[in-house]
Amino acid sequence: MSRTIRPWLHNFRFIESLRCEVRQLRLEQDLLNRANELLKKAWALTCSLSNREKTLLIEALGEVAGVVEVQVR
Repeated sequence: MSRTIRPWLHNFRFIESLRCEVRQLRLEQDLLNRANELLKKAWALTCSLSNREKTLLIEALGEVAGVVEVQVR
């Protein structure tokens, strides 16, 4: 009996981990879309952001999302 339950339990856990990953990716996408909107508005107002303003934006995104690492290209 336990042999039939274990694969099911493994599949259930795998599906739950995928759901969690999807939630995280959707949150990341929402944050990036919002940051993009803000940058477009800031660009329209000032035509550029200073390094300090860019740093503040990245720090704010990190705090909101709980992001441990943010890459800037």
